Amino acid sequence: MANQVTYREYVQELAKELQYHSNGGTNYRRKTAELALMVAESTLNPYLFWERELVSQELFKRLPGLDTDRYNDVSKMLSVVVRDLHNKKNRTQDVQQYVEMKRKKRKPLAFV
Repeated sequence: MANQVTYREYVQELAKELQYHSNGGTNYRRKTAELALMVAESTLNPYLFWERELVSQELFKRLPGLDTDRYNDVSKMLSVVVRDLHNKKNRTQDVQQYVEMKRKKRKPLAFV
């Protein structure tokens, strides 16, 4: 059975997103992260956010009055975060070793 993403992990990751966007991000992205965290905190199962289209429909009910772009961005954030966490928790050992090898070989970014 696959390793499941917990509610706590999901909310913590969304809180990190909010923190990231609060430190130099645009107001639009910060507000998107706030809304995503607020919605996630009201739902105990992060896998309810797996399908972006279904999330968007649910947001219409929970957050009336937002524009379509905001609905799409919040639903995308909710979906991408749960998928990313799930994929990280379920990487095979071979894939994990490959990723680590690539990170070690990566050259530092240089601006000329």
